[in-house]
Amino acid sequence: MRKQKHHHGSRQNLPSQKDPVSSLRHAWNVANRWPILLFAVAGFALLLRLVYLKEMSGTPFFAVLIGDGKAYDEWAQRIAGGQWIGSEVFYQTPLYPYFLAAVFKLAGHRLIVARLVQVTIGALSCVLVGLAGKRFFNQKVAVIAALLLAIYPPAIFFDGLIQKSVLDLFLITLILVAIGEFCERQRLKWLIVMGLALAAFTLNRENARILYPILVVWILIYFRPESLAKRASWAVALTLSMAAVLAPVAIRNYYVGGEFLVSTSQLGPNLYIGNHAGARGSYEPLVPGHGNAEFERNDAKQLAERAIGKPLSPSQVSDYWVGRSIEYMRSQPGSWLRLLGRKLLLAINAKEAVDTESIEAYSEYSFVLRSLRWMNFGVLLTLAAIGVWLMRDAARRVFILYLMFAAMVLSTALFFVVARYRYPLVPFVVLFAASAISFTPNFRRLSRAQIVVAAVVGIGCAILVSLPVKALGDETFLNVGEELVRLNQPAQALPLLRRAVSIAPISPAPHYNLGLALRQTGNRETSLNEFNEAIRLNPNYFEAHAAKALTLADSGRQTEALVEFREALRLRPDSATTHVGLADSLVNMGDNSDAIVEYQKATELAPELFEAHYRLAQAYVRTNQFAQAIDSLQKALAIANAQGKNELARQIQNGIEMCRARMREENR
Repeated sequence: MRKQKHHHGSRQNLPSQKDPVSSLRHAWNVANRWPILLFAVAGFALLLRLVYLKEMSGTPFFAVLIGDGKAYDEWAQRIAGGQWIGSEVFYQTPLYPYFLAAVFKLAGHRLIVARLVQVTIGALSCVLVGLAGKRFFNQKVAVIAALLLAIYPPAIFFDGLIQKSVLDLFLITLILVAIGEFCERQRLKWLIVMGLALAAFTLNRENARILYPILVVWILIYFRPESLAKRASWAVALTLSMAAVLAPVAIRNYYVGGEFLVSTSQLGPNLYIGNHAGARGSYEPLVPGHGNAEFERNDAKQLAERAIGKPLSPSQVSDYWVGRSIEYMRSQPGSWLRLLGRKLLLAINAKEAVDTESIEAYSEYSFVLRSLRWMNFGVLLTLAAIGVWLMRDAARRVFILYLMFAAMVLSTALFFVVARYRYPLVPFVVLFAASAISFTPNFRRLSRAQIVVAAVVGIGCAILVSLPVKALGDETFLNVGEELVRLNQPAQALPLLRRAVSIAPISPAPHYNLGLALRQTGNRETSLNEFNEAIRLNPNYFEAHAAKALTLADSGRQTEALVEFREALRLRPDSATTHVGLADSLVNMGDNSDAIVEYQKATELAPELFEAHYRLAQAYVRTNQFAQAIDSLQKALAIANAQGKNELARQIQNGIEMCRARMREENR
């Protein structure tokens, strides 16, 4: 009797004709065991993530939030505090802040609770990728794919961050499950799940919208045996499901900003960041040194309005930056194509393109991450490439996975590449990597030529993902240390900033921030050495000149401080705080007249700066200009009242009364 051929693409092994009873028993065992194995893997994934949280709980990296994580936390607190609608058109995607706000509303502002919820979602994503694996491949692939995601180090890393990546992975795996189930059953509910999940994904990661036309075309083509009317109704159902989520956001944006935007107004600035002369393929702020989220929106708006010469709406700001990007592509097509190729290589590179926080830095504090770092994106992608070739007979069924993966790679590379932006590619890679691993016992059935082709595919992919593509340096230690300095925690900041200096000794920013931390500890002379080094590396480093000037002034070296203050103002004449610092030094040298001029400049540049008005009043008092002093004190009083500083306001009021009394004495 001829043996039945076993195809790896089938979802379960075909029964043996020799022993139907044992085959049925085997089939029953597989069908009942694989869900147990899948959820066991999810439990293991959760355990790994909990151990990771425990490892990181006492580290500086979990003590503070930086970058987008800090912005999301502040935004979520405002939402939980009652600002559910907000007052501006969304600039960043809103889903994750609202998710955080819901956690804060239920559990209070406790980041550990948010992290616990996230690692649970991460474990559920392992279940979802397994369910997708079963539908597209088989039960064995399902379990292997879930296990690969469970132990994938960036997945563990991202699940613990206060970042939206955890929702990215959950939503893309949910979409894949819905696609697989719809392929199997063609039930409307799975189209609805697909549409709702894709809309939510769009509200978390803007480039996800590229998947909508792909899914519509796939519905119309893949199910050609069905009538055109039926396929069209399915496409409409997908569209309406997405609209049910996105329309309220567009209406909300119109309500607060007068513009219908289905998600955010960030497209233009993001496109320009990744597509301009001198771009390197990863994130760079529009204004050097303004990499924090708090600056991004204002910088994009101010630069655009300055160029156009009039106030602009959020969509007009976005259009301006889109225009700048297209102008670069048209005027320098060769340069742009090389840049695009570089970004494509970054998108598939074995290394994670560093953003605000890097897995390398976190690994120094986590045995879990260190022990698993061998399994990087390059290893998975190499296995996936072999899996794609081995699964070529099932290409029609999994073709939608090819399309979605290619679209996500391209949509990421069109903007700029950082590790968390390419993270949604992982489920696709994991599924095909799992198919390659599951095929291993069947390699003996391949011909020698087929084995050679598989090896060539794997080696070629391994070389491609290992090509050196230089991106931005790792500034994790610098970023965390800088935030600790801002919070006046120099003891915790110093070791991190010293590490940042050792990583990038010729970068001025680590030296500058180390100088700030040393200054906070009272070690002025050593801090001056660091400021001098930062200035040597970058003579036009305004912040270093200003910090050096303040340190010299605090040390009583007023003449040297004046030189540094004036150099800082040469670099940035619109710095109100630097004018105040210069004026303070002039006062200490007995020059009240020139000090008054500097204080006045500060009040003109920053009318809301309390220190400028208050110290100007003090200078007026010292020169017996009481009427002017009263005027400045009244402005300082208004600022103190607006800030709710009642005790300070009472002191200022007493100062005003004193000045009035002195004026009455002079008029007698």
